Amino acid sequence: MGDLKLKIQAIEDFDAKIMVPVMEALKGQDIRFAILPDHPVPIKLRKHTTTPVPVSICGPGIEPDGVEYFSEQQAPGGRLGFMRGMELIELLLKK
Repeated sequence: MGDLKLKIQAIEDFDAKIMVPVMEALKGQDIRFAILPDHPVPIKLRKHTTTPVPVSICGPGIEPDGVEYFSEQQAPGGRLGFMRGMELIELLLKK
């Protein structure tokens, strides 16, 4: 299996085995949570980079925007824009 297929399979497995169960367990609860990778690993470079990563934030008081998929391509078009770590923490803890 090629590198791209392995990466896609790993992402699909993570979504199905980790993300879906976590999101289902938290649905309807009074808690905000974020989903994001710690760093990108472009297939062409085959190493970690410092490129900004996409983030998805869910929970009470978080209104959806027009982004339909969690991806590096769609995230910049979202309402969150570019944020630093402390801004993310403040948004998650905001009452």
